[in-house]
Amino acid sequence: MRSFESTGTVALAWVAAPGLQDAGGLDRAAIIASLRPVGAAAVAAAEAFADDLIGFRDEMRTGDIVVTVDAESHQLLVGETTGGYEHRVDDGTGRHHHIRPVEWYGRYQRDDRTNLTVEMEALTHVGARFMALVPVEAWTSFAAGVRERPPVPAVPRVVAPPKIVKPAPKPKITAAEKRAAAAALAAKPVVPTHRRCPLCQMQLALSQFRAGSDYCVDCRERRGED
Repeated sequence: MRSFESTGTVALAWVAAPGLQDAGGLDRAAIIASLRPVGAAAVAAAEAFADDLIGFRDEMRTGDIVVTVDAESHQLLVGETTGGYEHRVDDGTGRHHHIRPVEWYGRYQRDDRTNLTVEMEALTHVGARFMALVPVEAWTSFAAGVRERPPVPAVPRVVAPPKIVKPAPKPKITAAEKRAAAAALAAKPVVPTHRRCPLCQMQLALSQFRAGSDYCVDCRERRGED
């Protein structure tokens, strides 16, 4: 991780919470209790993290080779531990508070299989866990090669700009097209749906008139025409 490289550290973090408590004097049960996991899955994760943290704190020695993965650049960060376990609240590593100081030798292209056996390369694909690098001799030789070769620059983070989708422009209507549409509308014959009876002066639907008669059916009935 780039924060490890910039701060000269390597660290572990509890994924479910910051986990600020100093684990220097805690046993496994106390570490798990301090994480306050809720549910079977969280308890299992807390137990795994406690095992990792105890190994990170007690089993790692000054001068050990350490390798971590920069997931953004697909590169390996390779170095050597220079001190014991520390607990830091804020040193630029974000939520990673369980620390060991490291002298970083440099970076190694993860896709370059030249100096990694299949077994060694497989270890670089394990998730964020504390694991012993075996065989020790092979990793020591690999780290020495990284230290002696020209430095591999970190790949800059590329953030794609947001994609902006513009709506299609509305077609422009010319003045001639507007006049033609108005003329077509004016030329369309208007079919009457009502008539006025000359006798009662009411505006009635066409269904209220008999064919050939000017009067509505009510007025015809009053006149005795039906």
